[in-house]
Amino acid sequence: MDSLVAEYKIMKKRYKKLVSEGKKLQKEHEQDLKYFISNNISDKEWQGYLEKTGCHLASASIRIKIAKNKMSQIRTILFKEKSK
Repeated sequence: MDSLVAEYKIMKKRYKKLVSEGKKLQKEHEQDLKYFISNNISDKEWQGYLEKTGCHLASASIRIKIAKNKMSQIRTILFKEKSK
């Protein structure tokens, strides 16, 4: 049970870090996208950069969901063990 508590705490820290990084990436991506659109840039390099950032955002979103689900699973297991 102690190992589950430790794993939960680790996942909680990871989750907070991922959420923070995701918000930062999202903000940067939105700024870059606005700049790209407002300046009518048709540069392939810029387009590639924005597409990569979009992929990173999608990956961050998936990692956040995985961490959240893992924490939920651990919480469920811990509460089952405590009630016994």
